[in-house]
Amino acid sequence: MLESDLQWETNEQYPLTLHILQRKALQYFLDNQVEGGLVLDRQANHGPRRTEGLCSTAATGMGLIAIALASHEPHKLISRKEAQERIATSLHTALHHLPHDHGIMPHFLDARTMTPHGNDRRSTIDSAWLLTGALWSAAFLQDPFLQKHAEELYQRVNWHSWSVGTPPLLCHGKGERGII
Repeated sequence: MLESDLQWETNEQYPLTLHILQRKALQYFLDNQVEGGLVLDRQANHGPRRTEGLCSTAATGMGLIAIALASHEPHKLISRKEAQERIATSLHTALHHLPHDHGIMPHFLDARTMTPHGNDRRSTIDSAWLLTGALWSAAFLQDPFLQKHAEELYQRVNWHSWSVGTPPLLCHGKGERGII
């Protein structure tokens, strides 16, 4: 998108421009959700979409919010049923297939193998994004099944075990060499 595409002449054009930007942002997450429900990270702004690479728990959390919003007015990019299925897939993957330490998951995962990648093998902030997206999207859709599984994912986290120091201070996570 060119900068000139974002400019408007009158206030009447503002809602249309904002709507276009919102739809493009929502579409990003729809286009970059892999089969297991996680969202690919580090896409280029231009050129072909990468279909492999790294998924991010943080991007997935933001994606869950986008997916729920994409199923509602004024966007209606997908049906409510599709949004529920996409979110359920993400929650299932997070609950049953992602490695975790006291509920905290990796920041980056290989898109094909779902194995952790990089230094932050367990990341509190990135897991918090995923938890937030799960809880928010389930509440927004008012879906008891999604709410139950989002709550299960949240309750799995033992925040006390992730506190260090005196007074306790939440750390970013754990890498291959310990706390980061």
